[in-house]
Amino acid sequence: VVLVDDIINEIGWGWYQKKLLVLCGAGWAADIMDLQVMAFLLPTLQVQWDEPQSTLSLAPSATFVGMLIGSLVWGVASDRVGRKPAFTATSMWAGTFGMLCASSTGIGSLVLWRFLMGFGLGGNLSVDFSLFMEFVPSNVRGKFTTILTVFATLGSLTTAVLAWAVLDSWGWRAYVLLCSAPGILVGVARSFMEESPHFLAAQGRGEEALAVLQEVARSNGPLAEARFR
Repeated sequence: VVLVDDIINEIGWGWYQKKLLVLCGAGWAADIMDLQVMAFLLPTLQVQWDEPQSTLSLAPSATFVGMLIGSLVWGVASDRVGRKPAFTATSMWAGTFGMLCASSTGIGSLVLWRFLMGFGLGGNLSVDFSLFMEFVPSNVRGKFTTILTVFATLGSLTTAVLAWAVLDSWGWRAYVLLCSAPGILVGVARSFMEESPHFLAAQGRGEEALAVLQEVARSNGPLAEARFR
């Protein structure tokens, strides 16, 4: 694993890491959108479903319970099956069940969908961060950790803008679909990224790890390729 870090430090920061930053950042933004959608949704549902706020609060509570369980389960899964499958699956999972929230007809179904969405969301946040950091040279990890969190702010802003633009005119179901759909798109895009070389090396798959590092160097340009050799 130390060897992998040394090679990544030699390759340096480049085009591959920039693509990964955007992809992981988009995942964080999509997660925050799924999290914050309930803050704008509850007042509307309180009127339409004639439910007290105390009952409707079960939905966001179920989300956080799901996140707690999901972070534990997906963390173990990513160490066993790999970062990439977990990286892709958690985003697709959260996006799918987030969109299913739009089909809710009452508090029972909403709580169920929010719990299942949270299960994916909890894994997504942790796996997202881990995979990104495993490709970043050690001398800039602190800097790009901070930059990665900026995408969460963009997710919050997008959720608020969509609430202003869509919630009253198109209805709450359309609003939920628009806020959860990015997770599906991010999941599809993630399927084209490489597996973590740290994971491959830890599994004794050294040749595969070197092949991934070679691809990273190739993406980063001739200078990075020369350093890799």
